[in-house]
Amino acid sequence: MKRLFSILFCLSLFGCGQQKNTSAADNPVPEVKMIQILADVHVMEALIESNISYPDSAVMVYNKRHKEILEKHGVTPEAFHESYKYYADNLREMDLLYEAVLDTLTLREAKLAAKTGDSATDSVQNSELILLDPPVQSEKRDGKRPDILMTAPVE
Repeated sequence: MKRLFSILFCLSLFGCGQQKNTSAADNPVPEVKMIQILADVHVMEALIESNISYPDSAVMVYNKRHKEILEKHGVTPEAFHESYKYYADNLREMDLLYEAVLDTLTLREAKLAAKTGDSATDSVQNSELILLDPPVQSEKRDGKRPDILMTAPVE
């Protein structure tokens, strides 16, 4: 019985220690493009979170905008998910990737603040509003417009 337990214990250790053989060749989206995509996605998420109060609407807008971001960068959803999976399997590279994403977002924030002369949070609040979808109604509810709005820096 002890022998069986020892064998099973050793096999479980070997099973837990195996790593997937993934290489940079398994990553279809170049790192620089992945950084740009993730930075755009995180900005979009923040804008949706701050401007849309209904979760169902937020999910619909997120899915639509995520697809548009991928199209803007010329990346298919499958390639993006495959690349993201690559980084999820290689956490050290994921950490480095997100350090670059954070640097990119910080740089964008600084450029926006310098351009408008405001602090970063004021810059986002004072940036131009873009209508994502045509408004269904123009009536106001609780002081908020019923159509979906997002902010984008004025360029």
